[in-house]
Amino acid sequence: MRKQNLNWNPFQKRIQTPLLLAHWLAFSTALAAVATDLVLDFPGPRAAAEILYTTPGSPPQPNSRPPRGRILAQGHVKIPSDLSQPQIYLKYDGLENIRAVARLAALKPWAFSASKLDFDDTHFAFLKDFTTLYRLNLNYTLVSDKSLPIIANMKDLHELKLTSTEITGSGFEHLNKLKKLEIIEFSGMALNPGALAALKQVLPGLQRLALDKTGLKKADCALLSNLTNIEELDLGGNRDIDNQCLRYLMTLKKLDKLVIYDTAINARALPALAKMPALVKVVIRKKDFWLNQTPLENYGKLRFVDHQNTAKVTPDVFTPLH
Repeated sequence: MRKQNLNWNPFQKRIQTPLLLAHWLAFSTALAAVATDLVLDFPGPRAAAEILYTTPGSPPQPNSRPPRGRILAQGHVKIPSDLSQPQIYLKYDGLENIRAVARLAALKPWAFSASKLDFDDTHFAFLKDFTTLYRLNLNYTLVSDKSLPIIANMKDLHELKLTSTEITGSGFEHLNKLKKLEIIEFSGMALNPGALAALKQVLPGLQRLALDKTGLKKADCALLSNLTNIEELDLGGNRDIDNQCLRYLMTLKKLDKLVIYDTAINARALPALAKMPALVKVVIRKKDFWLNQTPLENYGKLRFVDHQNTAKVTPDVFTPLH
């Protein structure tokens, strides 16, 4: 006669099966995570790029940056593919290793900067798959109008910085595909006459626009009335911009900061400036703006800041939106 197992539990099998399945799923997930790590080799003794990313943890304190992790693209590198908001800062050696840098597109980069490097159209062509960018900083690089079609494919772009590049505005119509743009910096670019007109579809969505030292003409001013969401506008260094141009800014209900140093706008425009509904800060060059009047720091709700006294500091590569 078969001996009865007094310890047998009819529910034991039902309990063990889901537990085993759960363990197997966890193990499979871990394997998958390892399998999707990006493994790259960057030749040379120095890093080709620096990768910053947001790290999980306690919420940051008010007015502080979130915690960041850091990875150097140097030598044999294993990079998790699930980094949060990866920001790629190209370094000098990255110019020679741009093919390896291009593979970082697998991280779905949130931001990219090649600022102040000899980075040109041939380098940028390798980064055509960086289509997930929220921020792009090419300030003080050698990119030209040839790169505009590549930028136009970055459909999630909110912030575009092209200060002192070789871009002249030929092909600006490509940028009309960027429906999410909020910030543009064109400072120091030698724009072709009328180039701004090609951006007419983009202008209404902008919150911040820098057109200082771009050779802007009076004929371009009418387009500024399309900046219906603008909060900060920099027209400094454009000598052709005068008091009459301000009439195109009168309807900009959100404009709270206007930069007009080294333009032909002067103290005779005070009544017009005071009527702008949200304007509170005006950046001028004091010795030119006030003509023969006694300089004022405040005029009604307006506060005047002398550009001469503006702190000469290098801003962060990427400044926060808020």
